[in-house]
Amino acid sequence: MSTNNFAWITSFKGLLTKKENDDIIVDQILIPKIQRDYAQGRNDYKTRRIRNRFLESLFDALQNDTSKAEELDFIYGERQESHPGMRASKWWFNPLDGQQRLTTLFLLHWYVSKKAQVPDAECNFLSNFTYDTRESSKLFCAELTSCDYHPDFSLPIDEQIMDESWFPESWKDDPTIASMLTMLRTIDDKYRNLDKESMSDIWRRLTDPGHEKILFHCLLVGEMGMTDSIYVKMNSRGKQLTNFEHFKAELEKAITIVENTVKGKKEDQDSEIGEYAQIFSRKIDTVWTDLMWSYRNKKHDFDKSRYMSNGVDEMLIGLISKYFTLLCYRIPEHVADAEIDPIEQIPFLIDKANAEDSLAMVQNLEKTLDFFYNNKSIFSEYLTNNECDILTSVGGDLPSGSIAYLRSCGNKMSVRNLIMLYAFFLLATHEEEVRPYFSDRMRILRNLAWNSTDSLREANMPTLLEQVESVIVKGDLDFGVGPGFNGLQVKQEKEKQKWFESHPAEKDRIIRLENHRLLCGNVNPVFSEWDDTVKIQNADKFIKLFKSECNFELIEAALLSIGDYAYRNRWRTIFGGKQEWIWRDELFVLGNQATQPVLSTLLDKLSECDESELNTVINDYLSLEREVFDWRYYFVKHRGMRHGKSGVYWWHDRNYPYEVIMMDTPKSLKGYHWNPFLFTLSKKINNSKIENYKSPLSLPGEKFSLRCFNSQYVLEGASEKITFDIPQEGGLDKIDRIDWILSVLKEKGYIA
Repeated sequence: MSTNNFAWITSFKGLLTKKENDDIIVDQILIPKIQRDYAQGRNDYKTRRIRNRFLESLFDALQNDTSKAEELDFIYGERQESHPGMRASKWWFNPLDGQQRLTTLFLLHWYVSKKAQVPDAECNFLSNFTYDTRESSKLFCAELTSCDYHPDFSLPIDEQIMDESWFPESWKDDPTIASMLTMLRTIDDKYRNLDKESMSDIWRRLTDPGHEKILFHCLLVGEMGMTDSIYVKMNSRGKQLTNFEHFKAELEKAITIVENTVKGKKEDQDSEIGEYAQIFSRKIDTVWTDLMWSYRNKKHDFDKSRYMSNGVDEMLIGLISKYFTLLCYRIPEHVADAEIDPIEQIPFLIDKANAEDSLAMVQNLEKTLDFFYNNKSIFSEYLTNNECDILTSVGGDLPSGSIAYLRSCGNKMSVRNLIMLYAFFLLATHEEEVRPYFSDRMRILRNLAWNSTDSLREANMPTLLEQVESVIVKGDLDFGVGPGFNGLQVKQEKEKQKWFESHPAEKDRIIRLENHRLLCGNVNPVFSEWDDTVKIQNADKFIKLFKSECNFELIEAALLSIGDYAYRNRWRTIFGGKQEWIWRDELFVLGNQATQPVLSTLLDKLSECDESELNTVINDYLSLEREVFDWRYYFVKHRGMRHGKSGVYWWHDRNYPYEVIMMDTPKSLKGYHWNPFLFTLSKKINNSKIENYKSPLSLPGEKFSLRCFNSQYVLEGASEKITFDIPQEGGLDKIDRIDWILSVLKEKGYIA
């Protein structure tokens, strides 16, 4: 190997093996206490991808004698003498960077040596690698490299090691050991079926002096007088001062490789940054940084020490990364790469093997970023946060409260926001053909995205993005079968489009209705059929009725005065309650056919849509002469029946209409819940008490408690139980059971 003072190219065995005329002696590699645990064996998705990619590069280099050697770039560390001045002193190499690679090389050498049955004398240098981070890690390395340990590979190697008598159960909790076992299992998966002869060939390619297939540059920093800042500039990936510069350097390198490949340059000419890569890099530093500057975090603008902590670099990396992520989802062989680290995506997408396609992709990325730079007001041209606007409202969906999706690129984005951003990417790359229709198509996409919540999952992204492209580029809603946008909303969009063709003057009124905060594109609660029976004035009335800070409780009572408008979702019956989000996300939903007829009738009765008119509707209903009092009457008449914030109820059996539970939380009975009749009585009987979990009503003095059933009340005391049968006909009350039981209890002296 080539040696130059205190920087040289070597192999793992070469670092630990004294050769003739060597000026540098390293007796042992010691991972010092200051280093973190071994991490390349972790089992999260990102690490698995990095591990597999790194191992594949090593496996490729070891495949045969003609394989190209793999150079792992710089491993940076310092050399220390264990016992200075003593005859038994040794030189330790403490890696400051390269710990992960060295550990993986150690494990690879160990596995191959055992599988190839290499004599102990030939592989005893492995015992000179150890960890000082934890005592258990040090002991594990010692046991692995012991001359007495020769696994027979009858089990997967990690299982066999954990089954050894010297392996205590507690070692499984050591993160370094756990990662080492995972790495060994991954290596075992590759080489398990190879015979001794094949493994001996691999051992030779690892260790044969002058012919090793895996090499690295070793730097002894202390003895070279190097500082950490110099190291940073010489690190294996170059210019790694920040994540931003690291990302940019990897991008430059990948673009250069494909650019030179397209130009027919030889591989050894790839080292200098290419002409196009320079243009791309310059735009990152100038115009595209300027693009993101307006979205910066301005709170540090006047703090010199924190001025650069404004998020611009993160947003720009994020924007390019989002482009890569969406591209991965559109390429079947790269779907699995969509969620990995942005830097790890680069070699998968900008690939020398597909140089022309890769270069075209980068040029499209450039075109997209240039489009955003040249159209800085593009988001405000088509989007708004304002309710019932003619522009497409995204209603504060972005965490930043902005309508500019670029501002959120520095953070993880929801699937919904990603597909909205993708629409703008498509506009950038298909501007001439798309822009004249983009406003309408963007509105349709918002309607689909906001009403397909159950489908908006990462697993469905390939289909969703295909459908986004169909809508934005082609204006086509005829999707194939697949886990994409909600079919009911797709059907509604088609019907609206057809209706607009014959009613163009009314389109803006429907668009404003779509942009209502409770509908978000789904206008089914107002219009269920798109024909000449559409009462367009109801669009305006809905907007007036459900104005900001509207009285949901009064609207609920008015609707119940018209009819049973509840949406029954499995075991829950949903009326809306006092919380806006429940009306939007639980009641005004696709598939709910019960609400629209009742709401339409209510809107027909209103003109100003104010509280006075709502009270008139309610009073008219209550003043009707009636022979029976159904459950709906009680809900309208007695406010306590609608006390729960959620507006969600549970009828165990609809054949018993008066046995119902009022829920305070919308989806679970683990929250507060009451019998609504008893709760109403608790507000009418002074000094009575009711607990929050379907408890009976405790009467004043707490000697008696009252329960309510479908056809009777039951009064229970310490030693007595009294039943009061409610007058009914055909299973329905002939009297107001709340007023009636109050009279009975007063008459019998149970309450004052």
